[in-house]
Formats: sequence, C-alpha cells, structure tokens
Amino acid sequence: MSKNLPSYRHHKASGQAVARIDKKDVYLGVHGSPASHLKYAELISEWQSRQTETITELKIRQLTSLYLEFCKSYYVKAGKVTTEVNSIRDALKRLNFLHRDCMASRYSPKMLKAVQQKCIDDGLSRSTVNSSLARIKRMFRWAVSEELIPTTVIVGLETVRELRRGRSAAKESPPVKPVSQEHINAVLPFVSKQIGDMIRLQFLCGCRPAEIASLCPCDIDTEGDVWEYVPASHKTEHHGKERKIYFGPRSQAILGPYLENRPASEHCFSPIESEAERRSVQRKQRKTRVQPSQQNRKKPNALRKVKPFYDVAAYRRAISRGCEAAGIPS
Repeated sequence: MSKNLPSYRHHKASGQAVARIDKKDVYLGVHGSPASHLKYAELISEWQSRQTETITELKIRQLTSLYLEFCKSYYVKAGKVTTEVNSIRDALKRLNFLHRDCMASRYSPKMLKAVQQKCIDDGLSRSTVNSSLARIKRMFRWAVSEELIPTTVIVGLETVRELRRGRSAAKESPPVKPVSQEHINAVLPFVSKQIGDMIRLQFLCGCRPAEIASLCPCDIDTEGDVWEYVPASHKTEHHGKERKIYFGPRSQAILGPYLENRPASEHCFSPIESEAERRSVQRKQRKTRVQPSQQNRKKPNALRKVKPFYDVAAYRRAISRGCEAAGIPS
C-alpha cells in the first residue's frame, strides 16, 4: 500500500513529465505544460480514491498481519525479537477467531467486548484479559497512526474499560510469592555447581534470571567494598532507565572464582564448563577402566550443540529438573 504522494517529475531523456503510479511510470506530456499538470491532477485524484477504497476494505485478519510484521521490527532487543511479540500474537488470536473477516474500519466497542468475554470463557485470569485487550487497542492505535483506519475506531474502542477486581466473572490469579529458603536448599544438591551458584547469587542480589545468565566480568565494577553490576541489556532499558545490581561479601565469594582468568567479555556461567565439570566428576567416580573409544565421545557435527552461555530458558529447565528430582513444585 502506497503512503507517499506520487511526485511530478521530469523525464530528461524524452522531455516529458512523468509520475510513478502503482509501480508504473505514466507519461503526462511535455514537462511543465498545463496539459501535463492537468493530467497529473486527474491521476492523483484517481490514485487517492483507490487508496481510500483500500483502507475501507482492510479486514481484521489483514490488519493483524500488518501489525505483527511491524512488531517484529519494533520489539527488538540486542538484535533479537522480544517475547512481547508472542504475547501480542496470543492476544490477536482470539480477535481473529471471532472477527477475522470484519472490516477494520467498522470495528466497534461491542466487538471488542465479545473478545473480552471470549478471554474470560477461555479461563484467562483478569490481569491477562486486561493485558490482551490493551495489546489489541495498541494495534488499533497503530493502525490509526498509519492512516489505515479512521480515528473514530480507536475513540470508540477506548470506551471499553478494563476488568475490575471483583466486578467480573474472570478469575483472579494468585499472588506470586517469594521462593522459600527451604525449597532453594532442597534443589541445590540436584543441580550442577554452576546452576546452584546462579540460584544462590540471584537470591542474594535480587536480580532477574536474564541478568544472571548474561553476566560478564566487563559489566562488574569490583572497586570498593560493594561491587556494582550494570547489565549491558535489561528489561526496562527502552524506558531510559539505568539498572544497577549490587554484590555484597557473600555474593562476591560466590562470584569471585568465575572472574579469575576469564576474558572480560566472556559470560561468567557457561554450560560448556558445567558439562565438562559434570563429566569430570563422573570419570572420577567410575570404577572400571575407560575404554579408548570412550575417552572422547564428542560428535564434531552434532545436531544439538551446547551453547557457550546460559539463556533464560536453559536456566529455567535446569531448575525445573532439580525441582522434580527434589520432589518440590517448580
């Protein structure tokens, strides 16, 4: 869909005026002549009419497709698409399920309330329902800013209020409480040393899992009694907020060995090192002689390769396995 008005240009080779309409050059006559300007005005009038028709006929499924493409380029951090895109996609699924063939320019508050009710019927919590509707409204605001739908659509949709506690049939999600020290202690024997140190370090400094997983020596200021860690990337950086995490004596005791003889830009916690340590312990506990063919069983072209650093998903899976082994909820 074209956004910029096709310009009146001079085609020097022929001396004619030319305009590029719908990816095709249309010659208008002698450049600068009244006839060429008149023909240009007629073409632009027809082109604008077609643009208006295209906007009016845009369906919800087409709008959601356009918006998701925009989100993939907008919600990006450190060169990767963030999880917000998946949350938006989930919110738009119910919108498409109910109204995929409706005209976007005619979308009404009652239609949005139907999506809200669909979320409730599907068993989503009140806070999740409100988040889903906020994301849908955000899409319509984007569509208005791109002149894909008239302003009146979002004005109407803003009248649909979020669900209030105790005033809807939506269930309330239980509050997220801190993990008990007893559960942490129970899990530690069932995870690798590195995962255990990551858990203990996170517990002491109160940081997010992603901030522990991405920790590098170059991000830590070790001057002074309390070390300061400034993550290269964090959850609220797009709001212009600075993030500082502090390591006291107990945290320093855990972290110290991971800083020794390690390149400044290399991650402190490495699955490769953790796996090597695990195999070393297994090798020491082995009671029979290691056969030559088993001394190095690494596959050079293995389909599943160990990453040089933990991501949040790998960290979560390791903790979940430890919880299962310890017989506590994850």
